[in-house]
This record gives sequence, C-alpha cells and structure tokens, in this order.
Amino acid sequence: MEWCAKPIWSVSAYRTSVRSSCTRLRLRDAGVSFILYDSLSDLVARSQLVRSRPRKIHSSRVPRRGTRVAWHDRSSAETGLFGTRRSNPLRKRPDEKPWYETAFEADYLARYAHRSERAGAREVAFLKRVLHLPKGARILDLCCGAGRHAHALTRHGYRVLGVDLSFELLRSARKKDPVASFVRADARHLPLRTGLFDGVVNLFTSFGYFETAQENLAVLRGATRVLRPGGVLVLDFFNLRPTLRGLVARTERRVGRAWLIEERGFDRRRKRLEKRIRIEEPAHPVRELRESVRAYSPAELQRLARRAGLTVLQRFGDLRGAPFRPSRSPRCVLVARKDV
Repeated sequence: MEWCAKPIWSVSAYRTSVRSSCTRLRLRDAGVSFILYDSLSDLVARSQLVRSRPRKIHSSRVPRRGTRVAWHDRSSAETGLFGTRRSNPLRKRPDEKPWYETAFEADYLARYAHRSERAGAREVAFLKRVLHLPKGARILDLCCGAGRHAHALTRHGYRVLGVDLSFELLRSARKKDPVASFVRADARHLPLRTGLFDGVVNLFTSFGYFETAQENLAVLRGATRVLRPGGVLVLDFFNLRPTLRGLVARTERRVGRAWLIEERGFDRRRKRLEKRIRIEEPAHPVRELRESVRAYSPAELQRLARRAGLTVLQRFGDLRGAPFRPSRSPRCVLVARKDV
C-alpha cells in the first residue's frame, strides 16, 4: 500500500485545483482546513495545488451537496464542506469486516498494476546492500502480497518464505515462482520457529493495519522473535510529515472496464489514514472496500522498534537508498538489528 503527498493548504482565500488523469475539482473557502492527498505516486506527480486570488466558481463545477471531502475540523461547532456532516465518512461501518480481510482480493493486483517486477528488482538491489547476507541466507518477506520481492530475492540465491493473509495474492505469488515458499498466516501470530531467519523485510506500508497499538506492536515482536540474534529487519513505511502535507480527497480513474472512485482522509483523533474505494464495472454489482493505516511518525516507529527488541541502525528516504530527510523524503525505511 502506498501513501504519497503534496503540501497542506488552508482553503481560506485560495482556489485549489486538483488535477489527475480523470478528474478536476475546484473548491473555494469553506471555513475549514482540509487535507488533499493521493496514495498513488503517478497521480500525485500530476496533481498541482495552485495559489490564487478568490474567484467565482460556476455552479456546475461545485461538487454536489453531500460530496464527501477529507478535512480537519477546527472546532466541534463547524460543519463539513458544502453541508456535509462532521463525522468521518471513511471510517469502518459497524457491519463491516476488518478491512484487511477484504481489500487484498483479486482486483487488488489490477488497482496496483503500476508496481512492476522491474521496480521490485531495483528495490531488492537496495535490500541486498543493507541486509549484508550471503547467498543461501533465510529471509522472511512479511506481508509479501503477490511476491514481487520474494521472487527477486529468490533469484539472488536467498531462501525466501513469503507470509500473507490474502489467499488470492498468495495464489498469484505461487503461480509466478514455484521456487519460493509461501504461507498463509496472520502477521500478529506467526506460526514460525524462533530464530529461524537471518533477515525480515516488511515493505510498502504493510504495517499499522490493526486498530490497537498492542496489535501493531505484536507484528514487530513476532518479526523480531523469528530473527536470529543479530539478524536484520527492514521496515518500509510512508514518511508522515510530507504525506500529511498533501492529501487528495478524491480521485477517479479507469482500470480496464471498471471505474475506481477513491476517497481518502486523515482521522486526527485516531491518527489513521483512511481510504474508501468504490469499484463500478458493467454487469457487476458495485463493490466497496476500505484501507486504514495507523499513521506512525518516524520517531514513533523507532520507539516501537526498541520496544520490540530491535536497535535501529539506519534510516533511508526510499527503497533505493536515498538519505532520509524528515520533511521531504516520501518514505521512512528503517534498518534495525535484533539485540543479541
């Protein structure tokens, strides 16, 4: 999962133009500060926030009443944009399953088709440099998805085990590479022997999925448990500050014959990035999915790593090894060693 960013703007006295390949939305002063962001790098790169003097907006260009827009409230007395209610429309509904049980099904690969095997190979070159492991070393790809990195690591001579909860993604991973091994398991309760692995990788914001701090910490503690003493963990997460500087509330795009309508927001009280995905496809019922990730800062991630029994050795700004800049880097990649 990806979360990328552009700057935060107060709406007062500004016009905001959000451009993507499919949509253009203009909003005027609504008396609140709201966040615009996009989870897809290619869409964010094409988005622009334009500062200008206030201008009249034609009524046909104003979102209809009831449009849901992600925003930060300044006081409990304020209402949402264009008469929407204050409550967060992206949060879990009472009758919904945990989002991670339904979000990673067959259409997930189509939604994130821009993640190529070639890019995965470049990222594995970085992993080799920071893990410093010989060929034949055991590596756990925790929350491996469809196995892009597990496949590339296997080709470099490592013995790789991929673990994920999604049956659909694991089935895709097994089809692509019969050499690497894959196991379906919950990251909070790894059914693996203590000290089995020389390295563990957890990539593309595959952390922070659970509602409580104890559950998320259990994921890190489980990863630490299965590492041998002195083993190395690589944790790749979005960098919170630049992510919160530019969140795009809504995008629409076509994937094959389907339209994807994605609404996104940041819940300040719960400190979670939320996304609701609506998939409209001819001759198919409309499907709705959620994604929700606890928005940990780099400092919080380091504290969690220490509590899990890890010592942070290095921080990088992406999976190519760029230096970490707190206010600019899109990612926060921690390299940590299990305490001996």
